Amino acid sequence: MMFQVDTAFALELLALIGATALLLAAKRAEKFAGFAKLISFLGIVLSILGMVCTAYYAFRYRSEGYFDKPYIFTVRHEGKGEMMECPMMQKMMEKKMGGEGGPETQPEGHQSHH
Repeated sequence: MMFQVDTAFALELLALIGATALLLAAKRAEKFAGFAKLISFLGIVLSILGMVCTAYYAFRYRSEGYFDKPYIFTVRHEGKGEMMECPMMQKMMEKKMGGEGGPETQPEGHQSHH
């Protein structure tokens, strides 16, 4: 989870640098300078707000102990992992757990496409 915080903060920092570069270029340009300044100020403000938000939640999650244990990302859909809804994964899990679903119970012609 800490890696996600680092990634988000790095992207926000890149956005801040890009918006600042656009502001500096807009000060030298004559055509569309007003629009470029508006976009650059908007980018600077939004990137700073994003950095503050990321830092706040990073400190909050750190104080709650989320960074002390490994984090495994699982996709959830209606209470189940999506991979477990796949019939092939269900058969593999049944076989692993000692249930039915081995090669002898597969439909006829299954091996023909391998």
